[in-house]
Amino acid sequence: KDPGVEQFICKMADCLEKEIHSNVQPKDQTAFFEHGFDVRAWAVRTVTPPLDYLNSLPVTLVLTFLIQLATFRFCNRRPNGEGEDLVPPQASLGHSQGMAAAIVVGLFTGVPSFDMYARSFAALLLHFGVEVAKIMAERMEELGPPSSSGGVSSFFLVILKVS
Repeated sequence: KDPGVEQFICKMADCLEKEIHSNVQPKDQTAFFEHGFDVRAWAVRTVTPPLDYLNSLPVTLVLTFLIQLATFRFCNRRPNGEGEDLVPPQASLGHSQGMAAAIVVGLFTGVPSFDMYARSFAALLLHFGVEVAKIMAERMEELGPPSSSGGVSSFFLVILKVS
């Protein structure tokens, strides 16, 4: 148990719950966040949402991002007299939500800026996930479920038709 990581997860859970209730349309709240975003409860297994919910795009993007940042905070901390401080990396890279985590890691100058960037990018990923999930749902109605028969799947066609 690491107090810095636990505090980070608690702050992010509060931030995400507020973001959902303040800035996500009520119909999207119902459609995409039926089980909320109480990462604290999920981490200690007080409550565990269904796997389909955890794997949904708006949830999994942010959850993976938070796991990456929590891992970074745990692995890259150093004692600094007055509590914990983070060691800035020499380089960082990522893919998808990992890119957002890499940007946070590349920009922070201390714990307060790390938390600020993490909140901003978590909100961005949350809204991105909602919008992409809505587009995919619309396209799935038109194209049917993704194909696993080889070739270009309808999932990729969904993405291609958006542009």
